[in-house]
Amino acid sequence: MLLLSLLLGLLSLASPLSASPLSTPHPTLPAALSYAPSLSLLVSPSPHLYAPAPFSLHPHPVPAAAFASLLSDAHLFPRLCRLACSPGGYASFLRPALRGAAAADPGFTGRLLSLADSLPPPPHPPLLLARGDYMFAAAGPKQIELNTIASSFGCLASRVSELHALLAPSLPLPANGALPLLAAALALAAASFSPAPPRSPLPRAVLFVVQPGESNSPDQHLLELALRARGVRALRRTLAQLSELPPEGGDAVLSDGGGAPHVVAVVYYRAGYSPRDYPGEREWRARGALERGSAVKCPDVRGQLFGCKKVQQVLATERLGELVGDEGLRRRLGGYMAGLWALGRGDGDAVAMALENPGGFVMKPQREGGGNNLYGGEMRDALLAMGEGEREAFVLMELVKPEASPCVLVRDGEVRHDGPGVCEVGVFAASLGEEEVEGEGFLVRVKAEGTEEGGVAAGYAFLSSPLPV
Repeated sequence: MLLLSLLLGLLSLASPLSASPLSTPHPTLPAALSYAPSLSLLVSPSPHLYAPAPFSLHPHPVPAAAFASLLSDAHLFPRLCRLACSPGGYASFLRPALRGAAAADPGFTGRLLSLADSLPPPPHPPLLLARGDYMFAAAGPKQIELNTIASSFGCLASRVSELHALLAPSLPLPANGALPLLAAALALAAASFSPAPPRSPLPRAVLFVVQPGESNSPDQHLLELALRARGVRALRRTLAQLSELPPEGGDAVLSDGGGAPHVVAVVYYRAGYSPRDYPGEREWRARGALERGSAVKCPDVRGQLFGCKKVQQVLATERLGELVGDEGLRRRLGGYMAGLWALGRGDGDAVAMALENPGGFVMKPQREGGGNNLYGGEMRDALLAMGEGEREAFVLMELVKPEASPCVLVRDGEVRHDGPGVCEVGVFAASLGEEEVEGEGFLVRVKAEGTEEGGVAAGYAFLSSPLPV
């Protein structure tokens, strides 16, 4: 309670909720805006233009015991991913779980599944940099989603933790090891790569597959610099720029900015998770060539598919037992799962439940990146308009409603919200094949109470750090 009182003291100048810039002075705001560029706590709203990333002026209180449990259990769901993506797990669990969603969403989920079907066993174990996102309900932390591809903001999350430590040195804030964890895992993957003899003399590189006009490039550049400090070079390309890679795979050789050739040791996807990343066939050709290549994939396409919302929903059923035989572990995993229901053929009870209480649920497609979910009246209208086959592309999830706390949220150098807010906590875990990389990292995002979506890049949430209370 003493820590919470200290935080409330920092927020004593609170003013009414507003979506426009607020003029109420906050003593630490000028220092925060000065520190932010020094810490590279930045986003890039347009090419070669940088601004402070959206952030919370103060750390956000989280239940100490629940937060500690999330950190200690960070590897539980990634272990399920490894089981489901094994040859046997893919055939018996992952592929059947996604069959209906792929048929209802043939242009994206269907193509990813077809690509996974076409691939031979990989020459190197894949790297998984996963982030499980949770909200704190009355019954404990509930998983909102598991991100298995392009799990972003780890580096900026480390920086906002440093910012809050500078602004409030009296608060016992946990150190955030997300940046060193991600860098260590990528460096380990690069070291595990064995190119064919003709390529052996070439230096190894981690290939960042990025979106054109990437707004989150500072988060990526911090990771590139951390890799360079470990002796690993990073290269950046869009999928379109990789469309001329040999379709049969093998070792890929790309040049750095000075023209020096490097063999690609790791393909690190910071793009490829959205249909928008595949505007044409050349991007799909590039993805296929990368998947068939010899480099370590982070993740491979099977790992990406495990992060689909449909898989999350299937794991919340008795089918979890197909991957986990231990009853105690199943209960432990189930304790983190929110209510989830299928919406396809034969799932009329779930549809009726959502129509009766649209404010208690959210309808989720097989998409990442924020701004894709349907709530309230929009969800009701979509359910009424869709046929059973169309609904297969979605799942229904109970709307988790965490307790609100005071917050001051800053965007574009201005206070945009000064009032109650809720947080979502992400915990990072890294593994190369069966080897789990040591380290703890987390991401805290805060949004104004009543805001439905939660993505930072999508404009809904603000970066923060945890204050365990």
